[in-house]
Amino acid sequence: MNHKRSQLVATSGTPTQCVSCAVRERALFQGIPPEQLKWTQTYRENQYRIEARSQLFEEGEDHPFAYTLYSGWMMLTKSSTGGRRQVLRFALPGDFIGFQANLSGNMSYGAYALTDCRLCAFPRARLSSMMKETPELAARMAMLSARDMSFMEQVLLATGQKNARERLTSLLLQLYVRVQSLGNLVPETDENSIRFPISQEKMGEALGMTAEHVNRSLRELREEGVLEVKSRRLKILNLNRALEIAEIDMQTIEQQALL
Repeated sequence: MNHKRSQLVATSGTPTQCVSCAVRERALFQGIPPEQLKWTQTYRENQYRIEARSQLFEEGEDHPFAYTLYSGWMMLTKSSTGGRRQVLRFALPGDFIGFQANLSGNMSYGAYALTDCRLCAFPRARLSSMMKETPELAARMAMLSARDMSFMEQVLLATGQKNARERLTSLLLQLYVRVQSLGNLVPETDENSIRFPISQEKMGEALGMTAEHVNRSLRELREEGVLEVKSRRLKILNLNRALEIAEIDMQTIEQQALL
C-alpha cells in the first residue's frame, strides 16, 4: 500500500529545549544529567512536524535522520517480497525510531504517521559518536531496543499460539497500558479510555488477520462487555476479563510501559 510522502516541516517558533522536554523521562535522554542536556542538544538537527497519513521514511531508504517521537502516533512496518505489509509495532511519544539499519546501512523498516506528529531529528551519521561520548545513551538505547524486541516477541507468540480474540485483546491491552502510562503526553486520555487512531485494517496487519476478522472479534469482545473500539477510542470495559482472555500479566506490561 502506497502512502503520500511527507516533507519534513520545521516547527514554528523555538524548538523545544531538551532540558524542558516533556517526553525526556520516557525517551532516549532519560537519566542524562541536566548539565549535559545542552551538549546532547547540539546533536539534534531540528524539530519537525509531519501530517497524519503520510510516510516519514521507507524501508530500504538511505534516510539521514533518526528521531525521537515528541507527539503523535506512528506505525513501523516491513513488506514481504510480494508486497504484503506487516506492522512491526506502533510508536508513541518518547520512542526512538530510525536507528536500526539493514546490512547496507539503510532503513530496516518504514515509518508512517497515523496522526499529526512532531519529531526531534538526529543525524544518523553522528549517532555513533554521540553514544561513544555518552555511555549512558548507549545503555539506554540497548534498554529501549530490548523493550521493543519484547513487544514484537509477544505479538509473534500471540500470532502463533493464540486465537483471534486472544491476539487482538493482547495487542489492545498493551497499547492501552502504554498510553495510560504516558498520561497527558497523549491527548484525550481518561480513566478508562484512550484516543485510538488505528484502523481495523492496520490492527489486522499487526496480527496476521483480515479486517473482517478483526471486526468480528471486536464485536464479540464488545458484546461480552470486555472492551470497545468506537469513534476512534479504545475503552476497557472489564480489565480483569481482558487480562484473562489475553493471558497477560498486568505487572509485566506495566513494567514494559514504564521503560
